[in-house]
Amino acid sequence: MKRPAAASPLATNRSVKIIADPEDDPALRRSADGLARRLNLLATEPAEPSPGMQLAVTPLRLELRINAEHRTRPVCVDFSKLDTSSPAGRSSRQPLAKAVGGRKLVRDTHVVDATAGWGEDAWLLASLGCRVTMIERSPVVAALLADGLERAKQFNSDVAQRISLVVGDACAVLPGIKPQPGVVYLDPMFPVRRSSALERMPMRVLRAVVGDDADAPGLFDAACRAAQRRVVVKRPLRAEPLAPGPVATHKGKGVRYDVYPITARP
Repeated sequence: MKRPAAASPLATNRSVKIIADPEDDPALRRSADGLARRLNLLATEPAEPSPGMQLAVTPLRLELRINAEHRTRPVCVDFSKLDTSSPAGRSSRQPLAKAVGGRKLVRDTHVVDATAGWGEDAWLLASLGCRVTMIERSPVVAALLADGLERAKQFNSDVAQRISLVVGDACAVLPGIKPQPGVVYLDPMFPVRRSSALERMPMRVLRAVVGDDADAPGLFDAACRAAQRRVVVKRPLRAEPLAPGPVATHKGKGVRYDVYPITARP
C-alpha cells in the first residue's frame, strides 16, 4: 500500500516579503519598495532575515523564492520556455485548442482565462491567434504575470500584445469584460493529490500562494453568464466534472478539457 504523500513545506506558508537582489542596488531597492506598496506587502530590510517566500526584484526578472533551506529553484513567468513554434506547439488540434473551438473559432476569438495562474494556457491560446484576457486574483501571481508579459515583448511582441491582464476576483470582473468573450476558460486549482507523487514545484508554489479554489462552482456560474459561445473547464483526467452536462471532452496527458456550450438567452 502506498503511503500518502508527505505534506509540502509550502502548504501552510503564505507569507511573502519583497526584496531587492542585489540589495545594495538603489534602483532595485526603489522598485522593490514601490512593488511592496502596490501589493501591500512587506519590504525586507537588507539586514533582516526573511523566512518563507520572497518576491525578489532582480536585474533580469521578478521571481518568487522559497525558503532557502528547502533548496528549491525560484519561480518566475517565462513564456519563452513554452513550445508554440513547432508543428505540435502551433497545432489547432491540441486538446485545449480543440476545446476552445479548433480552426473555426480559435483565430481572433476573445477568450477570458478567468484563473490565469502562471499564464501558460493563455500564452498558448494567444499564440494560436486568440485575444486573451487573463484574470488573476492573487496580486503576487499577477505581478509575476505582468513581469513575464513585459519580458515576452522582447522575443514575441505579437503574441504578448494579444494578452491583457486584469487583477481581481473573476466573479466580480467577468460581468464587466468588454467586448463580451466568446469563450471563458476555467482552470480551478485541482484537488490535492492523494498519491505519492508530488505536484510540480510551480503548482505547489501556486497552491501555497493562492490556496484552493473553494468558490469554483460559483465561478462556473459567472462564466456561463459571461460567455457567448462556451465555457471550457480543465480537470484531472479522473476527476468528477466541475458541473454536470459537458457536451464534449478533449483529453490531454493527465488532464482533460470539458466543454459546456452556452444556450440561447432570452
